[in-house]
Amino acid sequence: MVRESLTGVAEAGAAASESTPEAIRFEVRGPFPDVYADSVQVAAGPYGLTLTFALTEPDEASRRYVVSRVRVSPQMGYVIAQLLRKIMRKSAEDGIGISVPAAVLESLGIEREL
Repeated sequence: MVRESLTGVAEAGAAASESTPEAIRFEVRGPFPDVYADSVQVAAGPYGLTLTFALTEPDEASRRYVVSRVRVSPQMGYVIAQLLRKIMRKSAEDGIGISVPAAVLESLGIEREL
């Protein structure tokens, strides 16, 4: 599994005299929801992005139930997009195949290539 941390982005913007830690650890300080989603809706505003994750109703494919909503700054959204692209390319190089139907890509207006 390829795993990257976005936390280093915040430290990279720190004063040049400060050093960025080599390893960044995420600590869990209590229970938090661990969710699975098969749908996402992305909304952009002047001050940030909203990612709404949902799960498709098995008996009614047109119905989605929201399982999580995450709001991020435009800068974090950009870094997430680039980081996902990097990880997906590495996965493809490692032989992990990802198949998305052409009709889905066309309906979203996105290209197949990463």
